[in-house]
Amino acid sequence: MGNKRFDAGIGLGITYENRNIILGLESQLGLVNVNDKLKEVAELAGLDDFAAKNISAFVTIGYKF
Repeated sequence: MGNKRFDAGIGLGITYENRNIILGLESQLGLVNVNDKLKEVAELAGLDDFAAKNISAFVTIGYKF
């Protein structure tokens, strides 16, 4: 389907711990265009600045026993 096997990116996160409670936010952003065929389809649809990159976000809520 045109997907690349390699991806690289950057991650950023912040975690707060107070005694037994843990709160965290994290995000990851891919820097590699993972599918060139999707970019061609998007250009046909009029989306000239489209790039197929991975993006993820995480929320952590925890309690330590």
